Amino acid sequence: MKRCIIFSGGNVVGTEYLPSIDDSTLIISADGGYLNALKLNIIPNLCLGDFDTLKVDIHSSCQMVKFPPEKDDTDTMLCIKEAISRACDSVYIYGALGGRFDHAMANVQALEYLTNRGTIGYIVDSQNLITMQKESIRTYKNITNFRYFSILSVSHTAEVSADGLKYPLDRTILTREFPLGVSNEILTDTFNITVHNGTILAIYSKD
Repeated sequence: MKRCIIFSGGNVVGTEYLPSIDDSTLIISADGGYLNALKLNIIPNLCLGDFDTLKVDIHSSCQMVKFPPEKDDTDTMLCIKEAISRACDSVYIYGALGGRFDHAMANVQALEYLTNRGTIGYIVDSQNLITMQKESIRTYKNITNFRYFSILSVSHTAEVSADGLKYPLDRTILTREFPLGVSNEILTDTFNITVHNGTILAIYSKD
């Protein structure tokens, strides 16, 4: 499996939430997200964007690809498309939250873009790990320091079953307009989420 880590320009977290990095890991920064990577002593392989934010020279080992400001893709979406083109199976996005809400919302929407193309996407900050799941069964791990696990419908409705949580679900109908699945609690080391139909956001969180 090939993993990609993308650094965007929002809030970043410490290295304890980084997946393992080896020679096969693709690391991309979206414009000013390059500075977020540097905070963690990481030099990206690529830096993509229109560079309306980044005003410093980048490391010689990082390839810089500049795009015109008048474009349909956000800088983070440019990175996502690059990860998909390089056959990455999973994409972790750091710095996707905080700052401008429109960009945060666009990054959450981008999880569906990844899911629709067979790539698992994650948004990570110091209080949240967010992923998206379509019709399938997935096993989740009880990640250290995360107490809550929310399941929110992205589609108009989603039919969901879940075990290993304080409030189990048994083919429960969730709707986009009412957050019934918010602030559930993790009880077991691993737990299964079955989406019988629809699309959900699955969110680890802590206070």
